[in-house]
Amino acid sequence: MYTLLYIAAFSILIPVIASIRYYRNQPVYLRLLSWFLWICALTDLSSHVLAEWYINTDPSLHIYTIVEFAFLILILQPHLPSFFTVQKAWYVILLFSVFGLYNMFFLQGVFAFNSYALAVESIAMIMLTVWYFYHVLQELSEKKLTESPIFWISTGILTYFSVNLFMYIIGRYLSENSFAWAWAIIHNVNYILRNLLFFTGIWKTRKPLSKSSFLEP
Repeated sequence: MYTLLYIAAFSILIPVIASIRYYRNQPVYLRLLSWFLWICALTDLSSHVLAEWYINTDPSLHIYTIVEFAFLILILQPHLPSFFTVQKAWYVILLFSVFGLYNMFFLQGVFAFNSYALAVESIAMIMLTVWYFYHVLQELSEKKLTESPIFWISTGILTYFSVNLFMYIIGRYLSENSFAWAWAIIHNVNYILRNLLFFTGIWKTRKPLSKSSFLEP
């Protein structure tokens, strides 16, 4: 169990290193992903340090969830139908931020696990990535889909948040029936898979894509 925990914790370094290595080749949305991964790595590190000192990490998770939502919306936005403009993306971010802060201070509390905000975030990310894949299928050209970085990133977002939402639904059952270890295993494997899919997307930028690709903003 501890081995898997450490593998999951250090797996974030795989896309982080790749994001630094190929940063110059990255379009704007991938640079946003790089910044998000760096924040994610620092948050993970601080969470582990706080946990070692038995300090509640839930307050930082409330803030991290809002930051994560904002970055992922801005990463996906250029690849969604054109009527979902940057301005509309910021409206969605603002709405979620207000909800996240309200949940933090008035609903679940600062020192409670923010399951409400995480569930809403998961549903939103699932909807947006499904929307992306539907849009891609409608506009598919001669370019290979698997050569596009956003394909792998969207796949990572979709699988990660789909599993998370499922875990939030059955989490209470697992904890009440002494299966908390199963929740931890699934969570860590899901996190590792997300990081590997993000790495694959970043790795695709080692050779700049053609400007004619419909998959690039």
